[in-house]
Amino acid sequence: MKIYLLTISLIFFNSCQTTREKFWKESNQHKLVATCKDIAAVTAKTGECIQKTCKPGVCKTGNCLNGKGSMLFPEGSSYVGSFVDGEFQGKGTLNLCDGAVIEGAFQNGFAAGEANLFLADGSRYKGPVVNSKPQGYGMWVSADRSLLYEGDFSDGKKSGYGILESSDGGTWQGEFKNDQLDGEARFKNKEFSLNGKWKAGKQIGEHKYLDINGPGYVRFSDDGTILEAKTAEDIKNDRVAMQIFARALKAQKDQSDLRKDKDFCNKLMYQLADFVGSSKHIGCSAQCRSACGNMWDINSKDGDRCERQCRLCWQVLEFEPNDCKSVSPYPMVMPDRI
Repeated sequence: MKIYLLTISLIFFNSCQTTREKFWKESNQHKLVATCKDIAAVTAKTGECIQKTCKPGVCKTGNCLNGKGSMLFPEGSSYVGSFVDGEFQGKGTLNLCDGAVIEGAFQNGFAAGEANLFLADGSRYKGPVVNSKPQGYGMWVSADRSLLYEGDFSDGKKSGYGILESSDGGTWQGEFKNDQLDGEARFKNKEFSLNGKWKAGKQIGEHKYLDINGPGYVRFSDDGTILEAKTAEDIKNDRVAMQIFARALKAQKDQSDLRKDKDFCNKLMYQLADFVGSSKHIGCSAQCRSACGNMWDINSKDGDRCERQCRLCWQVLEFEPNDCKSVSPYPMVMPDRI
């Protein structure tokens, strides 16, 4: 059922692509002029309220009781539109002194129903509003048009299911709460996608990674820090490196103490170097790291030749693939620590 609903959502989003792009490209024809801060509300009856102080407006033109007119408020807010019983009622445009603009239908002094909002930060919203705040399914675009959101709003914030697109091709789709991703969501760009859980705008837990080579994973901490990341290419190369290690270990006659066998260490390191040197994977230390990790676990302690050799391999192979073959993993001088 969940997959079915997701499919419907994707089809719906795709069908709205033209509308979304049109909204994205629309120019901001309103010059937002701010003459005040911390405005709470503006209505004809209560007046212009900044924090807890409200001052009445003055009817400048027309009929501001029952009809059409314009009203100006002390700090610079203004309203042009319909009045009923001395209150904003019907179609109108409200310019707030903090720079925001509300175009649409008003009810009992507040915008209600479908409206266009030009917010004080320069961003825009189009969709349903309640008490002059976005509420329901609408669209929002940032002031610089680098981000566009289409989805659910609650009490003026992105909350519910939605899709957020960036101008550079990135897309976030999933659950939002208080203007941030919170819940199951998917990120996708031209190169890869990530599916997993978000909390307060940060990725947490294990996310499924997918690129042109296949699936991988990325593990995040609770604060959004990447703990581990593996692409399909990483996983493939790790598997090959471990096969090289397993074959070398099987060929070793005396497995009682690998620390005393220089030939085993050297042969294994060269085999790994040959493998990662021919790999197309950028950054070739991961495979050496996997095999070396197993070597250390079997029988090694700090300062032993095998461990130093492995650490050197790890360090030396931290080059682009074309450089790996040209650098010997067996330097003449081997330090105790790296």
